[in-house]
Amino acid sequence: MNKRSPLNAFVSMLLLFMLTSCSVVLVHADALWNVQTVAFNGAALAGGSCSIVVDSKDNPHMAYTARIDGINYVKYANWDGSRWNIQTVDVGRLFDLKLDNRDDPHLVYMYGPGGIRYASRTASNWNIQIVDPGFLRGIGSVALDSLGNPHIAYLDNFKELKYASRLGLSWSIETLDNAERIWPVLSFEFGSYNTPYILYGLFHIENSSNTAMIAAKKDSSWSIQTVASNLINYGNMVLDSIGFPHFYYLPESDDTDHSNVKHASWNGSDWNIQSVALDTIGFLALDSHDNPSIAYIQSYEKVIYASWTGIAWKIQTIDSNLRALGHCQLAVDVNGNPHICYFANPPGEELPSSIQYVMYATAAASEFAPSIKVLSIADKLYDTNSIPLDFTIDEPASQIAYSLDGQENITITGNITLTGLTNGDHDLTIYVTDETGNVGSSETIHFTIDVPFPTALVAVAVIVAVLGSGLLIYLIKRK
Repeated sequence: MNKRSPLNAFVSMLLLFMLTSCSVVLVHADALWNVQTVAFNGAALAGGSCSIVVDSKDNPHMAYTARIDGINYVKYANWDGSRWNIQTVDVGRLFDLKLDNRDDPHLVYMYGPGGIRYASRTASNWNIQIVDPGFLRGIGSVALDSLGNPHIAYLDNFKELKYASRLGLSWSIETLDNAERIWPVLSFEFGSYNTPYILYGLFHIENSSNTAMIAAKKDSSWSIQTVASNLINYGNMVLDSIGFPHFYYLPESDDTDHSNVKHASWNGSDWNIQSVALDTIGFLALDSHDNPSIAYIQSYEKVIYASWTGIAWKIQTIDSNLRALGHCQLAVDVNGNPHICYFANPPGEELPSSIQYVMYATAAASEFAPSIKVLSIADKLYDTNSIPLDFTIDEPASQIAYSLDGQENITITGNITLTGLTNGDHDLTIYVTDETGNVGSSETIHFTIDVPFPTALVAVAVIVAVLGSGLLIYLIKRK
């Protein structure tokens, strides 16, 4: 029997599960997106979160905090190709989910009465271990080294950064940093050569700003670097195909720097900081080509997905007719397809309630419209009526056309030169159809043509006219 992908199977699915399962309901979304309600008892406002990863078959796995009868539970859900299978792991509040190379899940969470716990599953059995019984408040993240051994980074009371490694059946814990306040955003991943990278931030109470820090361990010793200071906020950290960390942050703006989002990337010896053409940060993921994508909640209402194509950002709005709340996570599979989990307000609820829907959204990247970037024409004044039209497209095209001043499209095969442009204001838009029929358009470029009147020729014409009239008068007089 052929396995259906979640993207295609959503269309025909309406299943009812009890306790360890849930109703799966299709809700309205943009034509590109398929959106599901995975569970009806999420606990976003009770300090809960959702986490999503994709396995080696590109099937999504989710973990989230559910609230049932006033008690928080850690739930795990995996898509098996035809339905969601949901299990209750423990009483508590989820922090993080990772998969090993066998696609088995590993969770870190806060146990209900207190303490950090680690859970791993083989077959259908969950193995639960106590990592730090004294933990009462904070966040944590789990990562697996190349041998599959679990390690946990966590913030204890948001004042100490701690690192736990499992030795046999026990856990060894060390404190890496401490401060008056550590910002509650923590990311932990293993890079190349089994190097653990931990992203965290110090919050400075005196000026309400953040400093982004990276802790890394090499040759059995830890080093801590300051990556960026004076931040408003920063997002999660991801590793590229080489195993080096990347993250986005939002700096405090000043009169000389109007760019909002910055991209910090490590090249093995230095941090590179570049501006990003976005005005907000969200949950970051990299595709198989190291192109970034982010997902974020806009105005506590809609989920926005932005993906970089190499020449431009493609922006998609996921409209589920539900009010999305301020937490979402993103994973991108090997085909570039996004998978997003988030919490949403139940229908008809004016104010956020403590019980939220747990949502899942996905789309086929091949259905995204192509992106076009015009390179040679800008919003300025030109003193010539011939302008090169150079542009780039992020995927193969079956048809390319442009429209000048709202006139009918003119088909072209590539870069051309626009000739015979008249003086005055002009608008230009390029339209591209990709090989699957998706149509994309460039930004409309506004420019002005002002070719000076040829004064030299006018002067010559006047001289010729004057001489000619004088000759005519002379000839008349001669007669």
